[in-house]
Amino acid sequence: MGKLKEELLKTELSEWGEEIPLLDNIYVIPTRRKHDSGYMCMEVIGEVINIKTSEVIYRKRLATYSDVIDIEKIFMGERTMYPLSLDIPEYGVLRFFARGFKFKIRHTHISVFSFSIVSDECED
Repeated sequence: MGKLKEELLKTELSEWGEEIPLLDNIYVIPTRRKHDSGYMCMEVIGEVINIKTSEVIYRKRLATYSDVIDIEKIFMGERTMYPLSLDIPEYGVLRFFARGFKFKIRHTHISVFSFSIVSDECED
């Protein structure tokens, strides 16, 4: 197992109902556990980075039993799309990021994990 993946899986689990800040990165790690639906579960970890120092200032596990990730409100108006990117920093770890935007978490700790993409200042 890679160093990043190991570090992410040791991250503290967020509390049910805990307020989650706007996130810079969302990591998704597939597990070997099956959800009741028959699909594999994922660990989802949210992270906030200090843009000046690159220091992690928030990192928590937001879901451990999700088998679906719903992405809401990707379109702003009819023709404007938010820039959603996905990369793989290490084997078995997926990272979502949106340059110039943040992730607003909608649902955690249930079978469906969902988020929206919002501007830095937006709390909507």
